[in-house]
Amino acid sequence: MTTDFSSDYHVAELEHYTDRDVIFKEGTPGDWIYVILKGEVEIFKTIRGRKVVVDILKEGEVFGEVSFIDKSPRSAGARAVGDVTLGLFDKEFLTHEYNRLPNNFRLIFDAMARRLRKMTAVATNLAGRKNDRSTAALEVEFKTKDDFFKAWSANIGGGGMFVKTEQILEVGREVTISFRLPGDKMPIVAKGKVSWHKNEPDQGVGIQFTSMTPEDKTRLTKFLRVKS
Repeated sequence: MTTDFSSDYHVAELEHYTDRDVIFKEGTPGDWIYVILKGEVEIFKTIRGRKVVVDILKEGEVFGEVSFIDKSPRSAGARAVGDVTLGLFDKEFLTHEYNRLPNNFRLIFDAMARRLRKMTAVATNLAGRKNDRSTAALEVEFKTKDDFFKAWSANIGGGGMFVKTEQILEVGREVTISFRLPGDKMPIVAKGKVSWHKNEPDQGVGIQFTSMTPEDKTRLTKFLRVKS
């Protein structure tokens, strides 16, 4: 069946990609809007050096619209999955139609674009945080202004750790954490605060890191990438 691209999508031109070809990179300029005419497209972001897939788009779906609306760099990258044919919307036609909208409608679209960028950033950061975690049991020493405790970690990530302990501290209490990674002679020392606690099934506190030296952060990141 032959598709009339011009009448169906107002397509100005076609682009063809093979598997894993990058269509555009995150942070690059560009306000073309694409429609997938054949194949699939992976939308992804890079979080702390790791690719996080935001979505897999299929035939008939549109992408690239956020940068068209707010004229900002691409909020994510796009890559072909298999053989892909894309249609590029006629930008002059879209711009003409967009500018015909009442100002209130354009403000709504602008707000939607900003919100989508924010939601994408939050979602991918959470995904990256979830991936870069380890359940290794590490001996932990943590102290407050008045007390000193020893305990074990049950879950650790780049932003904090869960510590198994019967010493339940109130949320917001500032602590100093010290722990050794497997095979390391020097401990990692970090400032933190209690962000949550629980009683069952494992009693303990969640510690959010608030300060860590760049060297210790690098060591922890490398450890988590190997373990995750």
